[in-house]
Amino acid sequence: MTSWFASPALLRITGKILHLAATENESRVEAILRELLAAEQPISFDSVELQLYAKPVTTGVKDVNILKVDLFAYDTLFDCFSKEVAHG
Repeated sequence: MTSWFASPALLRITGKILHLAATENESRVEAILRELLAAEQPISFDSVELQLYAKPVTTGVKDVNILKVDLFAYDTLFDCFSKEVAHG
């Protein structure tokens, strides 16, 4: 019967990678781990950290357009409500 256990060194590496994911960017660390596994590359803290900081963070949002807020509808509702309360 084969005994499977995690060596202290493996536990330290795993812990460091988990800490990196928790403190930096969980989804990027996950993507890096998937890439390493798919390429059958060895996984180490250094390889994950190197890739994490080597690739710039890009977002899909390039421009944000914020529309002007029109509070007229709110004011109208507020006026109607306050008249109802006053006339009770």
